[in-house]
Amino acid sequence: MKSVSHDALVVLDPRARILCAAGCCMATALATQPVAVIPALCFPLIVGVIFRFPFRRLSWMAVRLNGIFILMALTTLPFVDGPAWRSVGPLTITSPGAHLMGVMILKGNALVLSCAVFLSTMESASLGHALSRLRVPTAFVQLLMSVIRYIDVLLEEHARIRLAMRARGFCPQFNVLTLRTHAVAVGALFLRSLDRAEQVADAMKCRGHHGTYAATRTLHWRTADSVWIGTALSVIMVMFWLGWSV
Repeated sequence: MKSVSHDALVVLDPRARILCAAGCCMATALATQPVAVIPALCFPLIVGVIFRFPFRRLSWMAVRLNGIFILMALTTLPFVDGPAWRSVGPLTITSPGAHLMGVMILKGNALVLSCAVFLSTMESASLGHALSRLRVPTAFVQLLMSVIRYIDVLLEEHARIRLAMRARGFCPQFNVLTLRTHAVAVGALFLRSLDRAEQVADAMKCRGHHGTYAATRTLHWRTADSVWIGTALSVIMVMFWLGWSV
């Protein structure tokens, strides 16, 4: 969760944003009908339009995500038993398989969209403080904050290892040598990550860290937060109604 200067959703309480995202994600995960997932797609879209969320940032991610979902569906769902629905080359997609494919693609997009709109522009400190106020276990909050803060550090270590491999003339191929080299690289990444984690822990202790993260803003629950929570609950009720009625 990185700080973004154009985060218009900052006017909402972080707790309300977390509850909206969590409610939509749980309802989406429990949905079994494609039509029941549509409200979970429309709600974050409407919120994003109202608060001018930069959807352009998600365009390339959405293309890759849907490409992965379609590839997975075409390679696995033809094996679902049932009456044939349509043939794609040598593969025959059954009606239950097409149903599962639609549910899977819609669910994936709804989950990513909900998390992106409500959480992606929130500061990590605000996220941790809001989770603590929502009575989330302290150990989970600390672990999540550590992952968010230092995932870039791990990516930098991984980039250094890849650069060193290329400097030594490594050319990946489908053979035992490539697998062995990647195994060694993964082991080196774990060792470097462990060493870096110990350095970070020592630095945090020297700066007086006591297991909590200071918030950059004071949390104030307003009427607008209750309105958006009520709207999210209405969307969830519509999703369950559509799932039961179809």
